[in-house]
Amino acid sequence: MMRRTIRSVLRVLPPLWTIVTFLSCYLAVWGLAEFFRGVLSGLPPHTFASLLKPFLVIEMGTATVGAALFAFWRIRSLHPIANWEYRQWLERTPWTPDRPLPMGSVLPGAVDVAVVAVLCWMAGDVWWFSSFMPLLGYLVVLIILSCVILGFTRQRAVLYSLLFALGLAIRLAASPLFSVLILAAALPLVLLGLQRSLDPKRWPDYALSLQKLSTDAKPASKELGWPFGYLGPRPAPRLVCWPDTLAISLLIGWFLHALPSHADPREVNEHGMVGFAVVLAGIIALCRVVGYTVKHSAPISPLGRLLTGRWIIPRYDRVFVASLWAVSAVFVAEVLVESLAVPAAVGQPAVAALFAFLLLAIGPSYRNWQLTGGHRINPANIRSKAGTYLEV
Repeated sequence: MMRRTIRSVLRVLPPLWTIVTFLSCYLAVWGLAEFFRGVLSGLPPHTFASLLKPFLVIEMGTATVGAALFAFWRIRSLHPIANWEYRQWLERTPWTPDRPLPMGSVLPGAVDVAVVAVLCWMAGDVWWFSSFMPLLGYLVVLIILSCVILGFTRQRAVLYSLLFALGLAIRLAASPLFSVLILAAALPLVLLGLQRSLDPKRWPDYALSLQKLSTDAKPASKELGWPFGYLGPRPAPRLVCWPDTLAISLLIGWFLHALPSHADPREVNEHGMVGFAVVLAGIIALCRVVGYTVKHSAPISPLGRLLTGRWIIPRYDRVFVASLWAVSAVFVAEVLVESLAVPAAVGQPAVAALFAFLLLAIGPSYRNWQLTGGHRINPANIRSKAGTYLEV
């Protein structure tokens, strides 16, 4: 029993060399802080505190970074969908989600509590929030990586709930204790999402490892050259549905409200923000149009439109509708926000959410555009190697 417990603990902990490296860095910082504490002890209290503060901040930051890296290690190395070889091995064994993972549990447990508690003690207690910072770093990284896992395992409700909680923690970051309490309250959702993500039926059919993606052989359809590889059968992509569109738009507005909420309102140039928002909206809308039309040209040239009288081609020109509506809505909304003197911390996030909603909600989708766009495929923008054409 004791051996099994020790073995399960060692599986969760990072490799020994990483622990030794972290402890060496921390001890070096702690030693410098203690050395200068003794050297500067004879100075006036205010001067002593100001000179010693950088070393204490680095000491606290080192413990916080250690907690964040530990959370990254827990998810990155122990979750099957983040380790391609581990996942393939599990799929060939009788393992089921109701059984423990052979390489260690991906769910936070007693080992996480012990490690984070030690790191909180190592962070010191010079400031009232010092001991909370490692816990905050651990929770932030754990929730962010859990959101990535939840996105790839199609758990939208839990994913959006965690993202809104993370935004609220950022909004209240002026008081780290409140941020820690909010993220700690979201831990049951993290556990629920990670437990569901262990179901092999939810795993994507591709690797999340960059090394695996870079070493994969090219699909046979890409080796055929243009236009055969481009016209070959492909799996239909998952489209963004209305609940996703609404949730993503609200999240964009929420984070744009939370991130700059700690800035001094007197230092915010609201007129400059209005102009910047309109220009940025135009650039994003233009990128959407380019993304649709880079491989799909109009059926006739602009000169052909003039000569034939077909100034508007509905099946092709509908791709411009979403961008035009979104940019126009941003312009009108910015005029209303400025005329009504709405604070920038409220007005600009609302305008951004409206812009994102219109850009995502108004069709056509890219899949629909490929199939029914009334366009012609542009071979000049499709790369193909010489020699990959089929010889007939």
